Parts: sequence; structure tokens; C-alpha cells
Amino acid sequence: MRNITRFKKSLLAQALAAMAAAAVLPAQASIVTGGLVNPDPSSGTVSGALSIGTTGAGSVAVNAGSGLTADRLWLGTGTAGDGALTITGAGSSFLATMGSTAASGLFEVKIGDQGRGNVSILNGASFVAGASSDANCRLNCRIFLSTGAGSDGSLTVNGTGSSFSTPGGMVVGNAAVFTQATDGFNFGTPGGASQGRVRIEAGGAITTSFVTIGGTGAGLGRTGTETTNGGVLLDGSGSVWNVLRNTAQTGGWALVNLGTGSNATGSLEVRNGATMRVDGSSASGEFSGIHVAGRPSGSNNSNVNASLLITGPGSRIDVDGGVGFINVGRGNGTTASLTISNGGVMAGSGGGGERGLAFATFGAGGGTGSGTITGTNSLLRLNGRNSATNSDPTAVLNGGAFLSVGRAGSGSAGHGTLDISAGGRMQIDTTGLVLTNPNGQTGMYVGFGVGSTGVLNVSGAGSRLDINADSGLTPYIAIGRDGATGSLAISGGGRVEVSSSHLSVPNPGVYLPGDVLIFDIGRRVSTADNTLSSGTVTVSGIGSELALTGAADNFISVGRGNNATGTLNVNSGGVVRAKSMLVGTEANATGVLNMNAGQLVLNGVINGGPAASFGTGLGIGRADGVGIANIGNGSTVSISSTSPQSSISIGGTGSAPGGTGTMNVTGGSTVSVSGPDAFVAVGRSASATQAGIGTLSISGAGSSVSVSGSNGNVRIAAGANTFGVLNIGAGASLSATSLVGVAHNGTANTGGSGVLVVNGSLNATTLVNGTAGVLSGSGVINANVTNLGTINPGNSPGRLTLNGAFDNSAGRIVLEVQSLGNGQFAYDEIVFGDTSNIVLGQGAIEFVFLGDANPLAFLGAGLFDLDTFFKEVNALGAVVGLDNAHRSWFQSSLFSASAAAYNITNFVFDPQSGASFNATAIPAPQSLALALLALALLAASTRRRARPSAQH
Repeated sequence: MRNITRFKKSLLAQALAAMAAAAVLPAQASIVTGGLVNPDPSSGTVSGALSIGTTGAGSVAVNAGSGLTADRLWLGTGTAGDGALTITGAGSSFLATMGSTAASGLFEVKIGDQGRGNVSILNGASFVAGASSDANCRLNCRIFLSTGAGSDGSLTVNGTGSSFSTPGGMVVGNAAVFTQATDGFNFGTPGGASQGRVRIEAGGAITTSFVTIGGTGAGLGRTGTETTNGGVLLDGSGSVWNVLRNTAQTGGWALVNLGTGSNATGSLEVRNGATMRVDGSSASGEFSGIHVAGRPSGSNNSNVNASLLITGPGSRIDVDGGVGFINVGRGNGTTASLTISNGGVMAGSGGGGERGLAFATFGAGGGTGSGTITGTNSLLRLNGRNSATNSDPTAVLNGGAFLSVGRAGSGSAGHGTLDISAGGRMQIDTTGLVLTNPNGQTGMYVGFGVGSTGVLNVSGAGSRLDINADSGLTPYIAIGRDGATGSLAISGGGRVEVSSSHLSVPNPGVYLPGDVLIFDIGRRVSTADNTLSSGTVTVSGIGSELALTGAADNFISVGRGNNATGTLNVNSGGVVRAKSMLVGTEANATGVLNMNAGQLVLNGVINGGPAASFGTGLGIGRADGVGIANIGNGSTVSISSTSPQSSISIGGTGSAPGGTGTMNVTGGSTVSVSGPDAFVAVGRSASATQAGIGTLSISGAGSSVSVSGSNGNVRIAAGANTFGVLNIGAGASLSATSLVGVAHNGTANTGGSGVLVVNGSLNATTLVNGTAGVLSGSGVINANVTNLGTINPGNSPGRLTLNGAFDNSAGRIVLEVQSLGNGQFAYDEIVFGDTSNIVLGQGAIEFVFLGDANPLAFLGAGLFDLDTFFKEVNALGAVVGLDNAHRSWFQSSLFSASAAAYNITNFVFDPQSGASFNATAIPAPQSLALALLALALLAASTRRRARPSAQH
């Protein structure tokens, strides 16, 4: 862009001067020459090459409808040469027949051979180089704008009807050097700087089979310090460059090349309604596309730079007819950018055998590439497929359109950035195409391969990235995969949506490839090395959204695979939608879900895979992975389905047992799971090598977890070799329409170990505390409670209120007493809010004196009786001691007592009269006494040594 701007004034001045000169000529004048021109073209026909400006200045003007024909054209042949050709006016023409006697077989027009050259085609004039019917020309015709190092060439095509065409290709900027010592002749300036420029304006048109903008040039005499700068500008409505692949171009081709080697710079601007058409329909199954600083992956180059700009309403590049692609920064030493702004478009219009762009890559195989799509109606659209007839042996045939931002290749990392902002859009859309290769799903990588980095930002209202596939194969997305670091940020109302109309099918064990839509955040598949894979997705701001939609089963995985880490942040009104989510899955994987005033919605029916016909779910820490979910600051999590068993599984899942999961719900956040048989499992399942370990903490006023629908239940330590802890803080709540089970499933013990701490409120139909379960806390339980394990009220100590039936006939109650000093005590209490159905049977009741609490002093204070530990709510709603009738509940209970600092003997507890026993203080162990004595002696010795120093 800077190159084009730098020469804008000089090119315009040359064009205006040429038009002015033509205007003063007599009406009958047609071909006018000046300076060094050889041979004389006045007759309108030149045999062989026409040279304009050999060792100095020379010019030719073709006007007034006249025509000029030559075999070849050379402008500025010597290093001091300066040639200009102007063709102006409707009907005025130049024809280069491209006849050649050169041994190389090249058919050439050289505009700035070793010196300077300029061609201007104005006001409806035309320039034709070679015949499209000539097979040799289709293969070998070349138009050079600057040929040798140190040369300068420019071409202007201005005005409606003005045209330049060739069945061959054009090179804009070239730096060839041949020397006597190496090549047998001298050509170009070693170490020289070359410049090539093309301007298509006001309805002008160019047609070629390919274009290279910023080439390196050939020759054994190159020193490696030569530089090339090539620039192309398409400006104005109706201005067009048609790049039409011809039949001589076999195999894969980059029809547009910007920056092709070391020290080469290429720039292309399409603006103000202009168009470039890249058409590969002559080889519809082959790669036909665009390199923006594109070299082979892993190649060694230096200082290769390129930029492509499409800006303004109506400005566009259409890539059609073949397997279209665009590479932005590929190969070591390359740096490139693509900018689509203010309504510009790059897309495939659907013509030809394929359907346009199939691949876009930003930063690959050692390169650095950046993309910007900004402004309302600005669009980059990928909608092609990789044809089954592609001859490239590395091609993934019948694969869908794919975007890569930062991708490794040939052992070299790639580094890419793509920003979609201010209403810009990107579409990856293969709806309507038949995709059959499960290894070629439609989709996207942001950071792929060892050492690669990828950054994708979608920001601003109306900014969107849409990835859509039809009923064949589902899309696949990975943010940070196989040793790469990737990040996706959606902010300020931006949206990313991934959709598929595919209907997933049941399959025992696992999903079949292409049968489930997967969005991986931090994924490692390769086992070639142990390089960390890291992915981060952040959805922030009201209106910002990440959504997985459509009929296909889908899930978001956060941290998946050995040595993979993933983080999903949902903040400040941002929304994430999917059917299911997995956080921390597979051994040595870590996943983190952070929500800060965000929203997570998991909804739908699972139709396929190992969990067909079940509801959606959230799995945290599964398949031996580690998962953490922090739900804070008013965030909401909603999980629902019309199918059974919508769920949250923390520490293993049904299809992937084992793992460590933690979920923290804080700051007034709400989590809801609804549907038939919906459940929350804390410590759900264990594998042969890894226990299922789960922790759920609900804290802060208004924070809640609810499970609704028929048989909605919560299970803590739900399976063998599982461990679960559920902590309900003060002001927080847990509710279930059916069961809360602690190491118990409502029918039997699970074989796990669970802890339920209720300092807030718990609401359920039934609470069963299994034999390996512990129930504690100072809150309120609104449920019918069956205790088969241990109830330990308070948090050493405290009051636990039970509103509902209570059965401790096969359980154990531990009541703790703590000394507060000065004869004061704190002690555990159980309050029965409903005394209509209390069964204590032969359950154990243990009194435990903590620390230095003296059981005799407690007895002497008149506190060692039932009224101290067990209370009820009277008709007025006040908490009072048990009435005499209710003391009979305890007639068969088994009482015992123990103390940390006292030995209690002959203990008897009567529900009516209280306790009687003997108690003696337990002396400190001799080893402890000796240790205390040693510490005292050491302290005294230290003080003695300190005194002399203190006197100084």
C-alpha cells in the first residue's frame, strides 16, 4: 500500500502528460515516437522486438484509433533506459504477438527491463499480449513490470473499456541478476532495488492467467541483497482484474502471489468498488488460490512481506471454480496481512465445478500472518470443498472449508492473528456440499502444532464468525491444539456460532468421526512429544455469545488430552450455549471454567454416541482429568432437556470415569439442572486407576444449585471408590425435587465416601446419609432424613435444623462440646422442626469433648442432658427444649462419651435424668513433657546469651 501511494503522483503525472501530448496532435496522427525507439513503429507493424528507451529516454504514443503490432516489447532495456508507451482512445490498440526465437522459449513483454518503463492504457484503448489459442503462450508468456535488479516498471489501465490481456501471467516487480562470471552475460544490477506497479482505475480491466506481485527473480549472479517491491491498485467501480487459470497450468497453483522470496515485498489494494476475480475452473479439482507472502512451509527465507487490502462497498475478490485458498504468511521469514474493511468482500460466488474458497491460513509453517475484517458488510467467506479429483498427494479429499490461525508445517511453527470487528463477518459454510471424509471436517484451528500461536478476536455489535455444515459431517474446532497456544476472545456484542444439521447416531463406547460437533479449548491428540497444548476462550460483554447450535450432538471441551490445558471465561453478560460441556478430560489434562456475571446454557437432547437418548450435561474432571468450575458474581448456569438425566458430574462421568472435579458457586450465582431424572453427582464414578473425586461449594447470599423435574436428585460419592464433598454456605441453598444421597443412591450404599455440610439451606423430598457419609453444618434441612452414617452438627460446634421426618435407628450422631473459658461452653444442637415422625431406635449418640473441655465442669453446669443437645420448634415457632413425651425417642439409643483431655469411665446417660460418669485428666505424655522442658531450657539459654549484646 505504501509503495502504491509513494508513486501515485508520478504515475498520474505521466498519464496526464501523455494525454495532453495526444490532445495537441493533429486529428489524423496515430503513432508518435520520441527519443530512443528501435525500430521505428510508425508503420504500425514491427518485426521482432520493439525497444523503447534503450540507453536513455524514449516514448511511443498510439492514439486516434490506430493499432501497433510487434512480436515483443521492451521498455528501458539498459540500466539508464527510460521508456514510455501510451495507448489512448477507443479503438487504439497494441498487439504483442509474443513470437520468440529465445532458446528459453519465454515470450516476454518487459516494462522496465533493466531501467525504467511505463505503459499507460487510457480512455478505452487495449493491449493484447499473445493469443489464447497459442498453447506455448498459455504456458510461457510473461509480462514483467521490472525485470532485472534495479529496474522500475509501471502499468496504468484507466477508463471504461481500457484493457490489458494475456493468456500468460504477469510479474509485478522482479530482481533478476545474471553476470558474465556465472551466467555468461551481464543483466541487472547486483544488490539493486526493483520496483513494479500496476494501477487499474475508473473501469479499466486486466486479464491474465496468474500474477506475481513482488518476485525475487532468477540468475546465478544474485548476491542475496537484491530487493523487490511490487504493488497493485484496483480502484473504482467497474475496475477489474480477471485471473483466469489456463489449461497449461497443471496441478496446484497460486494464481495470485504477493511476496515470493527473500527481500521481496508485495501489496495489492482493491478499493472503491473494484473487483479481482480468481477463477480456477479450467482445473476445477485442483488448488487455485492466493499466496500473501506464501512460501513452502518450513522453507528458509528472510524479509518476505506482503499485504492485501479490500476496502469499500462493492470492492471484492472472488475465488471460484477450483479448490480456492488464501495463505497469509506461510514459510519461515514471511510476514503478511489481509485487511477487509468498510464493506469489502472476499468470497466465492459459486461458479465453476467447486464452490469457491476452501481454505484460509494466517501464519503457517514458520510464517506470521494477520487478518482484519472490520466494518459493516465486510466479509470473508469460505464455502468450498477439497475435490476428490485433487492431484496433490497431501490433500485431504472431500474435506470441508477450513480456517487456520497459527499453524505449524514441516517442523516450523506458525503465528497468526485474526480480528473481526465493528460489524465485520467471517463465514465458513459448507451447507449444500457433500463431505465424506471424516478427517476433513469443516472447521477451524486457532493455534495448531508445536510452538504455534493463534489469536482470534471477534468484537463489537454485529461482528460474527459463523461455521455451518450440512447433514453430512459435523464441524470441528480447536483452540490451542497439539503443542500450540490458541486464544479466542468474543467481546462487545460479537458472536461465534457453530452449527450442523447432521443427526448423530447411537454408537457404543465413542462417537464416530464426524458424528459430533466438537469445540476443543486446549486439546492434545499427538503423542509425538509432551509439549503443552493451551487454549483460552473468553466471552465478555452483553450480547457477546459463543453458540453451538443445530441438530447434531455437540460439546465444548475445556482441557482435553495428555498435557493439555484449557480455560473458558464467561464474563459481564457474555453467553455460552451448547448441548454439553466437559471441563478437564483425559489423564494429565486440566480444564478451568471461570464465570463472572456470565451465562452458560446447556440444552437439548443427545441423539448419538455412547449416551444416546439422554439429556445434556456438564462434566467437570473426567477420564482421569482435572476440572475446575468457578461460577461467580451473579452468573447463571442452566442445564435442561426433555430427555432423561440432564446432569452435572463432578469427578468422573458415566462414559468417562475417574477424575478430580471442583465446582464453586459464589456471589449470588445460580445453577439449575432440569428434566426427567436430572441429577448432580459430586464424585460420580471412578476408573481402575483413578478415583472419582468431586467437590461442590455453594457460598454467598443467594447462591443456589437446584435440580428439578421428576426424580431430580443430588448424589454425593455416587459410586465405588468415589469421594464427594458438598458444602452449602450460609445464605446459600441446594434443592432437589427428590433425593439427596450422601454415599447412598436411595436404595443402597454406593461404596463411596461423602460429606455434606449444610450451613445454608437444603430442600429435598428425601435425604439419605449412607454408612460412609457425614452430614454436618449449622443450617436448615427441609427433607425427610435417614441417617445410616454420621451426623455431626455444626462446624465444631453448631446448630443443625431438621424439618421433616428423621430416622437414626441405624446411624450415628456425634455431638461436640467446646470450652469457651470461665465455665462457658459451646455445644452442638439438633433442632427438630417437625416432631411427627422421629425414629432414633438403637442409633448411636456420642458426646465428644474437644480440646481442654472438662466434662465434669459441663456436668456441674447442669448442661449434660438431652435439652442441651436436642431441641424442637413449638407451636409459636420458638426453639425450645424437648418436652417429656419426646424424650422417649431416645430410650433405645446407644450413648457414649469421650474427651480429648480426660479419661471418662462408668458413663451412663438417661434420656430423662441426663449423664453420670467418672472423669480424670489425662497427663501429658512423658515425651511431650520432656520436649516442653527442652524448649524452656533453650529459651532461658537464649535470653542469657542475649544480655551481653544488649548492653553495648
